[in-house]
Amino acid sequence: MKIIKNKKEFRLLWSLFFLMFSIIFTFFFFSNYKIEQVQAGTEDNVLGWAWSENIGWISFNNTSGEGGVNYGVHIDSNGIFSGYAWSENIGWISFNQTELSGCPSGVCRAEVDLLSHGLEVSGWARALAYGDGWDGWISLNGVKINGETQKFEGWAWGDFVVGWISFNCNNPETPDACSASNYKVETSFNFNWPPYKPQPVGEGETWYRCWASPQVALGTSISFNWTYLDSDGDPQQSYEIWVDGDPNFQGSKFNYIADVNATSYTLDLSHDEEGDWLSRLAWDNTYWWKVRVKDTGSGKWSEWSDPNSFTMNSHANPDPDFTWSPSSPSAGEIVQLIADDGINQSVCYNSSDTPIPCIGTFFWTLTGATFASTSNEYTKNPLIKFTDSGDYEITLKITDNVGFCTQPHQIQAAFPLPEWEETSP
Repeated sequence: MKIIKNKKEFRLLWSLFFLMFSIIFTFFFFSNYKIEQVQAGTEDNVLGWAWSENIGWISFNNTSGEGGVNYGVHIDSNGIFSGYAWSENIGWISFNQTELSGCPSGVCRAEVDLLSHGLEVSGWARALAYGDGWDGWISLNGVKINGETQKFEGWAWGDFVVGWISFNCNNPETPDACSASNYKVETSFNFNWPPYKPQPVGEGETWYRCWASPQVALGTSISFNWTYLDSDGDPQQSYEIWVDGDPNFQGSKFNYIADVNATSYTLDLSHDEEGDWLSRLAWDNTYWWKVRVKDTGSGKWSEWSDPNSFTMNSHANPDPDFTWSPSSPSAGEIVQLIADDGINQSVCYNSSDTPIPCIGTFFWTLTGATFASTSNEYTKNPLIKFTDSGDYEITLKITDNVGFCTQPHQIQAAFPLPEWEETSP
C-alpha cells in the first residue's frame, strides 16, 4: 500500500509540474511570438482595465498595464477598433478585423457607432489562445461609451471560459464595486458629433412657378429647405442633395454637393454631379428628394433625411404681360391696356409646353388711375385713365386651373394736355 501511495504522489507531483511547465512555456512562447504583431504605437487611444470574474484583469494599453511590450487598442476616425488587449490568464485579445473573420453572428469587426449619440459598441474581439473546443469569441454588444466622460460602460460576454467582462466599476449592476477597485476602460478619442439628421422645413419645398430661372420645367423653379442642428455647435460645412423619380434612389439620379453653409437649395438640373439624369422635370410627375449635411467640427456626414415627395403641376402657370397705348399717356387721357391681342403679350400653356390662349381670369390692380367706359378689373383689355401726373404701377394677374402669376409695369403719366378753344379772328 505504501508503494501505491508513493506512485500516486509521484503522479500528482508530475501532473502539477507538467501543468506549471505548460503554462510557463505557453506564456513565454506566445508573448514572444506576438511581440512584433502587437506593436501599436503611441497613437493608441484606449486604455485602462476591464474585469472578469473568470479570467481576472484585462489591460487595454501597456501604459496602464505596465507591460514591457508596446501594445494597445485603438479607435480610428470611422469608429473601428484595432490592436490588442492583454490578460495574464488567457493572453492576447485581438480587436483586428483580419483576425475576426468567421465570428458567430452579425458584423465581425469591433466598432462604435459614431452616428449615434448612444455610442454603442458592436462586433467581436477574440482571445488568440483559443483551442481545445474553446473558440475565444467575445461579444461586445452591450458595451457603450459615454461621450462626455469618454469612459466605457456596460458588459461584454465571452462564453463560460471568459464569462462576463465589466468595462467600468460604476456599472449599475455593481453599485459598490468602485469602493473595492476603481477600474475603468476609457478613451481619448474626440467624440465630436456629426450633425443631426436634417428634417424638411414646413412641407420641404418652396415653389416659384412664375418664370424663374433656372427652369425645372417651363416657368417653374423649386427650392428644398431643411433644418441644420449640431450638438457641438459646429456650423454646417457642406450639404448634398439627391432628387429622383424613385423613392429608393436607385440608379441614375440628380446629386449635388455644395460646400456652403446654407439650409436651402434651388434646383438647377445642370448642377448634377454625374450629368446622367434629366434636363427637365416632367409635368404631373411625382419626385422625391433627400439631403444630408456635414459639419466643420467632426467633418462627418449626417444621416440622410427621410425622402420627401413633391408633385409637379399638370402644366406651366400663366405668363402674364401687357402693353399700353398711347405709350406716353397724359393724365385724364384714355389709355388702352393690352394683355392679349391674339398675337403677343400674355401666354398660357398646356402639358406639352405648347402656348395656348389664356382662358382663365384676368384681374387688374390700378394705382393713380380709374377704369374708363365699361371696363372693370376683370376686363381682358380694359380702358383706364390716370387722375394725375406721376409714376404709377399697374399689375395684371392671370389665374387658370393650376395657379396664377402676376406682372407689374410702371407707367408714367404726363401733365394733362393744355385745354384750347378755337376762336374766330
